[in-house]
Amino acid sequence: MRSRIPLLLLLSMFAALACAGPQDSTIQDNPMPRERYEVTLQIHRPPGTFDDAARGWVRYRVGNERCLPLTPFEGASLHPEKVVEFVVTRVSATVYRGTVVPDRLQDADYHGLGVCHWAINTLNIELKGNGVKFNAAMSGGELLAGKPATTYYAVADYQRAFNHAYADGFTDRALFRATPPDDIFDMTLTAQSLP
Repeated sequence: MRSRIPLLLLLSMFAALACAGPQDSTIQDNPMPRERYEVTLQIHRPPGTFDDAARGWVRYRVGNERCLPLTPFEGASLHPEKVVEFVVTRVSATVYRGTVVPDRLQDADYHGLGVCHWAINTLNIELKGNGVKFNAAMSGGELLAGKPATTYYAVADYQRAFNHAYADGFTDRALFRATPPDDIFDMTLTAQSLP
């Protein structure tokens, strides 16, 4: 039985290497990106002030799974991802803005199975107010379609009533049914294609 354990460990290591997508070192920036979007975060009915500094990041993911090898045991494809930060600037007390590049990463044939195409999976902007972090997000589909994405928060989170470092936001306003409207605020992300 002892001799099987190292063999099983070795096989699982090879399987993990075979399943892995491209490593960060092999993922290159697109030398000629053509798409740029201006992303705006608007705070509606803010319960107080927010810090000047904000953090933005985009999670890119390979969207076409035919370019990816199947895992040996499950027969599914693993979708490689890469997170890239972008600069977010405060425009006013309730507006923050940044620019993202949907085609920032170079599409390439990583496994000899065809070209893998990168796309934005999600986009996030994180603000801090009264020592609490608030995270607004939108999907890549919402960004490209110019569809706004709104996240709702309880004012009590801003007031640190629950003493949390991170506020729980919800995209469904109905989850705050029992909360009076004055005790809720929201942040809306919008995106617009730039020439």
